[in-house]
Amino acid sequence: MKLQYRGNFYEANSQFIETVESQITGNYRGATYKIKQSVNPTVPDSIVNLKYRGVAYIKGQNSGAWLSRESRSINLNDTQPTC
Repeated sequence: MKLQYRGNFYEANSQFIETVESQITGNYRGATYKIKQSVNPTVPDSIVNLKYRGVAYIKGQNSGAWLSRESRSINLNDTQPTC
């Protein structure tokens, strides 16, 4: 589907997600509706390279954490035990 926003044209790449109705109901402004749940939850498997204030970050595959390319390594053999 071709779309336009502020004079820029772009192509929408929508995914079809198979859903089933659940027993959970919701209520919004007096209207009751049934919640639909996805049959097979999808997880994007992409890696995103970002930069914030000059520091490059990577949003890794299924990691859920932001990793900095400028992170420092820690040598565990140099640490002193604490009691």
